[in-house]
Amino acid sequence: MLVRDVVSWTGLISGYVKARLFNEAIALFLRMDVEPNVATFVSILGACGKLGCLNLGKGIHGLGLKCLFGKELVVCNAVLECLYRWNAF
Repeated sequence: MLVRDVVSWTGLISGYVKARLFNEAIALFLRMDVEPNVATFVSILGACGKLGCLNLGKGIHGLGLKCLFGKELVVCNAVLECLYRWNAF
């Protein structure tokens, strides 16, 4: 990547998720060297939901809360979708 900002990282992560390469998306998220944005959290929580990674999803949601994105409606919806997939209600 020529420009390594949150937009380029999120684009790559989102592309991996759309291609159903969930492990690669998570690995890329863990390598990010910039603060994620709302779109990043939505994409990566989707990957966690598809893989059934409950603990990782909880950790990422906690990071979202720390970054003040955890209360954004789209992030809350992504968390609810993950909880539904995990039968964690």
